[in-house]
Amino acid sequence: MKVYTLPDGSAVSSMDQFQIGDQKYPPGWLLTAPASDLAAAGITVQAIADPLPPPITAVSSLVFRQLFTDAERIAITQSGQTNAQIRAFMDDESAAGVVPLGDPEVTSGLAACVTLALLTQDRMNQILAGTPPSQP
Repeated sequence: MKVYTLPDGSAVSSMDQFQIGDQKYPPGWLLTAPASDLAAAGITVQAIADPLPPPITAVSSLVFRQLFTDAERIAITQSGQTNAQIRAFMDDESAAGVVPLGDPEVTSGLAACVTLALLTQDRMNQILAGTPPSQP
């Protein structure tokens, strides 16, 4: 993203119409003007990084399941056959429709998976951040 600063210190976007002294500039002029014209008009250009997207705070039940690797899903499913806490956690998240990643129930369910060595702490943190696994 570019920020254009006029000689008077005001900032304009590339699609703004603006005036410097008696000279009027049409919308979009900044996009087509050569650097020499910008400099002659006293306009400075600063490139800034686009803002980061907002963090993921909730996902659908299906997307929640997809945050786990295949091996993690299989291990958790197998553990749920004999561990009522894991079974209830996964059943609740599957039935929820929307899974709020910061919810204490989600955090404690994932922590139980870490305790049982079904997940690592790093993977739990990635899941809570809504980061999909990197699978080959």
